[in-house]
Amino acid sequence: MNIILFIIILSILVFVHELGHFLFAKMTNTKVHSFAIGFEPTLLKKKIGETTYKLNLIPFGGYVRIHGQDGTEEITEDKHRAFLTKPVWAKLGILIGGIFFNVIFAWLLLSAALMAGTPSVVEPGSASELTNVSTRILAVGPNSPIAQAGIEVGDEVVKIDHVGITHEEPNTKLLVDLLEENPEAPFTFHFADKPAAVVTAEVPPGGSDPKLGLSIEAIGTKKLGFFPALKEGFQDTRQMTQDTIAAFGSLITDAFRGSADVSSLTGPVGLVGMVGDAASYGISYLLFFTALISINLAVLNLIPFPALDGGQILFVLIEAVIRRPINPKVANIVNMLGFGILILLMLAVTVFDVLKLI
Repeated sequence: MNIILFIIILSILVFVHELGHFLFAKMTNTKVHSFAIGFEPTLLKKKIGETTYKLNLIPFGGYVRIHGQDGTEEITEDKHRAFLTKPVWAKLGILIGGIFFNVIFAWLLLSAALMAGTPSVVEPGSASELTNVSTRILAVGPNSPIAQAGIEVGDEVVKIDHVGITHEEPNTKLLVDLLEENPEAPFTFHFADKPAAVVTAEVPPGGSDPKLGLSIEAIGTKKLGFFPALKEGFQDTRQMTQDTIAAFGSLITDAFRGSADVSSLTGPVGLVGMVGDAASYGISYLLFFTALISINLAVLNLIPFPALDGGQILFVLIEAVIRRPINPKVANIVNMLGFGILILLMLAVTVFDVLKLI
């Protein structure tokens, strides 16, 4: 089921990306030969006007074939509607269209998640703005006193020792106060749906602060109306895009330094499991995660690397500077090499994904 859900999500994101290229091509009066979801062999196809629409068997990708874009075909008709003859602004619009649509789609997904209701940490004085408020364990340190007591992420805490949970302030403050009173005393955590657990904090030598090894916060469901959701969804999209760009930037910098860790990347195999986890938590989590993948797809395609949209954008900008087209044979060779490198990287990431499961 997780695999089917992942294929559906990937197909939707590819469709949105290619739709961006397609619509920008149409808006600039550029001829489109075909619009395909997936790679051949073809399952279904239908020609409407000048464009053939295809649904292909292999779901991991898609393409829009634009008149005169690859530079190798002989243009004998509709020269004024060929990609090569279009002004720089039109070429850039067509190439950026897919990236732009993925970002806009992420914005809509995040806004929908906010309207459906998303988990939110209770800030001081904000508990009344949320529904279904509860205090839960958000993180458990490995081999920590909390982990050894059998306490797990997601457990709902109703009382610590004799002090009830109020949800009105960050509950880490409650633990800090209790630890300061008697750092070596055992704490009893009372839960909503499991037996209580007794935990004693670790007191490191040298007078360091005692440690329990957990993160605990009040969590509620935040629902917004249409326009507030669009506003906050836009802000979240901007922040996620900035964070994703920064992450890709660090990865590229580490690659040039020879210190990039490919095993930290997640490929299709890893994403299948992550999509399944997101779906198990509810529709808002799934929408949020899909938006994150869409933003990653947009930023990935923005990288000026051959075979990606960013590489094509770089070629267009170079041609604008040198005032002549790049030799199509050279461009195709560079794109094929780039595509080969991407395939090898994907295989490496997939291998590490599989090894993580073993």
